[in-house]
Amino acid sequence: MKVKELLHALHNVDEDSTVLFLAEHADADDADEICEIHIPSNPWTHEVGRCDGSEYRSRYPYPAEKRDEGYTSVSYAREKVVVLSTGPTNLRFVRTEHMPPVFEPDEDQQESIDKALAAHRRAQANGIYAPDRLVEKWSSEVGFIPAKHKNSDTPRKRHGRLRGAIAKLITLLTRF
Repeated sequence: MKVKELLHALHNVDEDSTVLFLAEHADADDADEICEIHIPSNPWTHEVGRCDGSEYRSRYPYPAEKRDEGYTSVSYAREKVVVLSTGPTNLRFVRTEHMPPVFEPDEDQQESIDKALAAHRRAQANGIYAPDRLVEKWSSEVGFIPAKHKNSDTPRKRHGRLRGAIAKLITLLTRF
């Protein structure tokens, strides 16, 4: 919808009416009041294409994003937008005018990215996370040194405590 279409539709509406938002396929009682309007000074990217055989449309405030081989017939356009929101957003922090150009990795960088993504997906599927030593190594390679915390919790320690707490909870519940 364009702003001119919205203004035309609203030309005879009571000015004291409350503006609500209802997401696609939502029930009527899921409507929320529009509380914020954001009018970015820079155009957003409007991306249209197919992903794994299904058509998609996406809009975002950044330069066009390069897509992998699962995407076909991708086209991009820049357009001015008005964003209506039912509550606070992070849009006031988005600074697209200072965005670097789209990152184009060289062969070595792409290989590292692919390996990291594959490892990340395996870890997510198995509930296993990267050891702290690797996070520190990879972070230092890109110039980001994570802060060291005293008595830092590792995912393994948290997972162990969580399993213990669940076991205790189950024990308590089975007594009743």
